[in-house]
Amino acid sequence: MSCGRTLNKYIINTFQERNPKIKIELIEVEKTSLDVYNLENVERILGPPGRDAFDLVEVDTVLLGEIVDSNLLQPIEIDTSRFLPQAAKAVTYNRKTYGFPTMVCSNFLVTTSNPKGTTHSDALIGKFTGSWTRSQYYLNAYINIHGADSLYKGVDSNPCEEREALDAVKVLSESCKTNGQNPCTENWSSKDMIDAVVKSKESTFLGYSETIGEALMKAPGLKITSIKPPPLAIDVRKTKTLVYTDAVVMNSHMDNEKREAAIKFIDYYTSTELRLDLALCKDFVKPHKKCVRYELPADLQFYANPRLPKETLFQQFHSIIDTLGVSGPNHRLYYKKNDIANAISKCPMKLNTPRPTS
Repeated sequence: MSCGRTLNKYIINTFQERNPKIKIELIEVEKTSLDVYNLENVERILGPPGRDAFDLVEVDTVLLGEIVDSNLLQPIEIDTSRFLPQAAKAVTYNRKTYGFPTMVCSNFLVTTSNPKGTTHSDALIGKFTGSWTRSQYYLNAYINIHGADSLYKGVDSNPCEEREALDAVKVLSESCKTNGQNPCTENWSSKDMIDAVVKSKESTFLGYSETIGEALMKAPGLKITSIKPPPLAIDVRKTKTLVYTDAVVMNSHMDNEKREAAIKFIDYYTSTELRLDLALCKDFVKPHKKCVRYELPADLQFYANPRLPKETLFQQFHSIIDTLGVSGPNHRLYYKKNDIANAISKCPMKLNTPRPTS
């Protein structure tokens, strides 16, 4: 996390102070061999009691349909109106609800200025590697051309036959080039991108809110001059941007007593109170006065809470999601993403279009 490594301990401790009879064992998947973007691993995690079985798992709902179709989840009854509409849709599959939304993410085009910066470059700072990332940008371009209702047609489409969408992604990725090199397509890390933003007197960054939040922590003098959706629309007046959701799902093999305890924890984990604490780094003993985690809660009330300082960027991120956000796919992309990514790499550009600007 951008503000330290005390977050998980804080969540568990504060919950158990309120619920001393419920004991929780936290297992960070990053410290295991279980990649939660691999469906086989998720099936093990949510399987019958055993070495790799967990009671609660936080997953990206891009896999929700496949998890449900594997008979690993049971429908649940929750009030989805307390969550962002895009998040509520993301946990719904075949008209039934299967998860508790926690966070949302979307790509933003952010321009910055930094008086203490040392480099000059007008190249875009972003990332266009990996099948998930490439397919996300392609689908974002696709719905801006064909409309939000066409999302799953985009998932099933052949990018080589969708020239406008394909070229929109290629043109955007090519705008990263500087001195004959394109770091956006060379597997640079989030740390590399943060360093590039921090070192630049002016920059244009394309990526998630939490990444720009880490740059702000690292460079207190960094100023955000604008936040916009990715420039992937032919007609900017019709711009839409995809929103992806993380959610907690429950192992269907839990008994009733454990299930009741799990729901108590989920209620706390998704609460406005906790999300505000985490956003404002309350888990720190001595937090930096400007410490803010720009991970975007799915909780709708979070953005209107008076505890949220007006000078933070949450309202700007929320405004884009609220007015332009379209819930990303929650099934089928798992089996299509590699085909989409490969097509983006192999199909030549047809258009010689000038690079998008901020």
